[in-house]
Amino acid sequence: LTYLDDLLPKLWAFICELRPHRGLKLFLECLNNETEESKQHLSMLMLFCDCSWHLITILDDIEGYEEQISFKLEELVTISSFLNSFVFKMIWDGNIYFTETPK
Repeated sequence: LTYLDDLLPKLWAFICELRPHRGLKLFLECLNNETEESKQHLSMLMLFCDCSWHLITILDDIEGYEEQISFKLEELVTISSFLNSFVFKMIWDGNIYFTETPK
């Protein structure tokens, strides 16, 4: 899925169109709901993150910054800002818990 040229940009465009603030509020609400629709939305975000992570980690500097494969630099900034806000709010609202690693 990662290597399909238009999947990730189209998936990101869909996430951006979900609601204001690129769907941030929607995804945060989904964390507190156990509905099938919430699970589908979160699965879509997880798919996007997994595929993007795989792609971004294998791109070299020329492919990522000069050729801008899959995402323009502005989109990468927007994606990182969205994910930063999402993870911060997850932690702040107590939707993610940290446990001690076993010794």
